This record gives sequence, structure tokens and C-alpha cells, in this order.
Amino acid sequence: MGIVFKTLSSRIIAIIAIAIATVFCLETLVRGYEFYTSIVSGYKTVDDVDLSNYPTRFRIGSQYLILTIIYLIWLVRGEQKYQGYDFLDILKSTWVFLAIAFIGYPFTQDIYLYLQYGLMAINGLNPYTIASGDFASVLSPFIFWNQTSTYGPISQLFFIFSAAFVSVSPILGVYVFKFICLGFHIFNTYLISQELKFSNSRVRIAIAYLLNPLLLFELVTEAHVDFFVCTSIIIATIAIKKQNYVVGILAIWLGILSKTLPIIWWPLVLVFLVQQKRWKSLTLSIILSTSIVLALQSSLLPSLETWKSLLNPGVGDLVSGSLHDLLKLILNSQYVEYFFPKLVISQESILTGFRYLTYIGYVAYYVCVALKGYLNKNYSETKLLVDMGWVTLVLLLFATPWLMPWYPSILFAFIALNINARWFCLTSFTFGIVLSCAFYTLGYGPLYGRILPGVMGTVLATIPAIAILLFGRKMRRFPQFERWIRGKGLLSSTRRIPN
Repeated sequence: MGIVFKTLSSRIIAIIAIAIATVFCLETLVRGYEFYTSIVSGYKTVDDVDLSNYPTRFRIGSQYLILTIIYLIWLVRGEQKYQGYDFLDILKSTWVFLAIAFIGYPFTQDIYLYLQYGLMAINGLNPYTIASGDFASVLSPFIFWNQTSTYGPISQLFFIFSAAFVSVSPILGVYVFKFICLGFHIFNTYLISQELKFSNSRVRIAIAYLLNPLLLFELVTEAHVDFFVCTSIIIATIAIKKQNYVVGILAIWLGILSKTLPIIWWPLVLVFLVQQKRWKSLTLSIILSTSIVLALQSSLLPSLETWKSLLNPGVGDLVSGSLHDLLKLILNSQYVEYFFPKLVISQESILTGFRYLTYIGYVAYYVCVALKGYLNKNYSETKLLVDMGWVTLVLLLFATPWLMPWYPSILFAFIALNINARWFCLTSFTFGIVLSCAFYTLGYGPLYGRILPGVMGTVLATIPAIAILLFGRKMRRFPQFERWIRGKGLLSSTRRIPN
């Protein structure tokens, strides 16, 4: 298997991983086929597709967990040397896993929603003013979310291109979009590899990103649009490090026009430009941003309601897999109902209060980060980029009520290009990996409100990352940890680990 699997033990690990990944792929294909045929035949509706089939979900989730464990075993093995290898060597050594991820069929129904929005645009309808359920198409029976589009115009371009193949077959449309996802995942890895071309750990980090189970499953198999947000992060990071700030702002806007979340990075970059007295770049960035907003205002997003559509109002009052969900599950438990009946009565007030408390707390944190950067005379591009990662992590971990396992996928782009920010990388990596494993292994427990798996899943998904967040700084007291990191080729032997 080339550069990744030279030793006998590595080859054994690779063979086991390929075998389990193949089984996992076949499971998703069978499940996808059953879902598709049951909807097409009218035997089931999208609202009652195997939500209670916990054994199947647990089996498939366990396969994902095993693949993640194998990945972690590979990641902590430090004996492989990669000097002299290029990106083509990486692809030759990993193409099997990429192919398996591409062949696998999506679990969620989001892909059908993407294609529906694409069909609407092809038929001359604005998906930001007309809800997906108000347009009848061959995909209508597959649509779970009846709302206007929450994805930006760039994502819409991908939707339109893929939807053009739905007339041949909806499944063909699915795989055309998946091919786009795979292409961008490979492209993102190439950009990372090129940016790290002077680093001894370039190939190892590139492989770690390319074969990350969360990224392969969520961005390729599941085909979530977050793949382009990762592209935005990577291009913005490269541009900002090279002091091409206007290009960095444009890259962030490309992310915003794909999915709204990158808007939280824009103010931090503007504050940085003010702090650095980069008035020309600041002026051009503001003009560019204003022009983009005005162009959208006069075309696809003509009203306040269309702009609100990008904020995903459909999940405004919902919770899943987050600390908000944990609180709701606890309040719904029979023990709280028995011992604290008044809490049950005021449940909505408590949940609403907690939601606003996390929002206010996040805004306060964000302001502190921006002020700290502004007042720091030694504030650099590297620190700015790590802060962009931190505000993303804290938003997802504490202030996002509806938390899906693919949301943290964007954190891995920050990790790959800021590997020396040990505290951030360890917290983000733990959050993303553990969240996805808990979510799938426990059979979507948090999503559907089951008390026991829901509480277990949410605790497992959030508490380890919170623990590292709170106590991670103390780890620098242990020099053996730094030596271990260096031994894995993840840090230069002459560079100290920053926070």
C-alpha cells in the first residue's frame, strides 16, 4: 500500500481497516437502497423510516467506531518516515479508502434537500423565497425539512449542477454531488500539503487529514456542504499567513456564501487589520464585503426574510447532541419529575434562559478574544488564525443547541494548518472524534430524545472536550508529553509547544 503501510504491522492494520470499511460501505448501500425503494414504492414516508431500528444503527455505528480506533492507532504510531514523497504518492496509498467512502450511501436525507433546491433553481424558482416542500418534484417524497434554503449561493451552484442529473436518476444526482465532495476533499488535502511543504510532518499531516474517518464519512459518504467551508478555511489561512489579507477576506466570504457560519471570522480579521494599521487592506475588504452584500440584496436575497433563511430557522427551537439537549433530557427524566416537579412546570423557561445565557456568554467571549488581540502588540497572523479556530470551537461546543456530528468537520482544517497550537488542536480533535462516535454508536439517541442514550451520548460528546479545554494548559507541565508529540513528527524538534 505504498508509503503509508511499509511495515508488517502497518499492513495488518490497513487490511483490517479496509475490511471493516468495506463492510461499513456495504451496510450504508443496503440501508440507502432500502430507504430509496421504500419511499419510491410508497411503502414508507420519510417521517417513519427506521427511526426505531436501533440494532442496525448500533451495528453500523460500531463499525464507524472501530474504524476511528484503527485511525487513532495509526496516528500515534511514529516509526514511519515520509521524506521524499509527493502528493501523488499519498493518493496512490489511500485511494482504496477514498473509493470506499465515495461508494457508500448517505445516512441522512440532506442530500435530497440539496438536490431539491437545485431543481427549484433549474425551474426558475428562488429557493430562498420558496420552501422546498412547496415545489413538487421526483424528490418531494424524500424531503424531510420543508423550509427555504439555508445554504449560500455557492452551495446552490453545486446543487444546480448535481440536480441536472436527477432527470436521469435521483441516485445519479446523489453520486454526482458526492463526486464534487470527494474532489474538494482531495483538493483541500493538496492545499494543506503544499502549505506544509517545508515541514517534516507534511505528508503525515496530509494523510491524517485525508483519511480522517469523520471527514471521509461526513464530507464524502454523507456529502455535507461543509467540504467547501473547509476549502474556505484553508485558502483564508494560506492567504493571511502570506499577508494577502484581502484574499483572506474573500476566502472567508466564499465560506459564508456556502454556509453561514464563517461569518464569525470576518470581524476578527477586520479587528486584526485595524490593530496592524493595514488601512488599505481594511478599506478594500470593507468595499468588497459591501459589494457582495449589495449584489445579493439585489438578486437572490431581496428581503430580510431571505437573509434570515440562511440562519436555518427550521431548527431554531430544536436541540440535539448539545449541552442544551443534555439539560432538556435531564428535565424530562422521571427523577426530576418526581423530586422537583416545579422544574418540570417551568421547563420551557429554564431551557430558553439557558439558551440565551449561552448566547450572551459566547458574545462576551468573542468580544474578549477580539479585544485581547487588538491590545496585544505582538498579535500575529498565526495567533489570529488560532483565535478563529477557538471562536468556532466554543460556538459549537457551548452555544449551538442543534449540534450535528459533521459540524466539527471544519475544525480539522484549522488543526491541520495550526498543528503547533497544541491546546486548541487537542480540544478540537477530541470534540470532533468523540462527538461523531457517540452520535452514531448510540443510534442517534440525542437526536430523537431517548433519555439514557441521549444523556450518555451528549455527555460523551461534550465532556471530554470541555475537560481538555479547562485543564489542557496544565499538560504543558509534563515535558514527556511534549517529547511524545515531537516523536510523532507533529512538531518541530526545535520549536516549543504553544497554547
